[in-house]
Amino acid sequence: MKTYKHRDIDIDLGKESFTRPFLSDGSRSVYGADLEFGRHHGMEYFGHGGGDAGFRAQMMCFPHERLDIVVLCNTTNVLPKYAAFKIADMALKVPDELEFCAIFY
Repeated sequence: MKTYKHRDIDIDLGKESFTRPFLSDGSRSVYGADLEFGRHHGMEYFGHGGGDAGFRAQMMCFPHERLDIVVLCNTTNVLPKYAAFKIADMALKVPDELEFCAIFY
């Protein structure tokens, strides 16, 4: 079972979280049991987001860059996933001239 380590905290996310099933066309789903996987400017990430009436949230981890991002919004007119990508761009010093680029795989 994989464990996600962050500083002094070990979180057992379970094998299912990191296992992306095959689809009928033979490709892999972008989702594990509860995590989304993708690439942003060539950097692998995984995350999870959601919301309900009056709030939105996104957790995103770039494990190879050792960067974790959590966006919490107490409004419904913000897209926290895109805010998390922009925060990643700023933290990782991605040049401004590069357009937003996320590939879900």
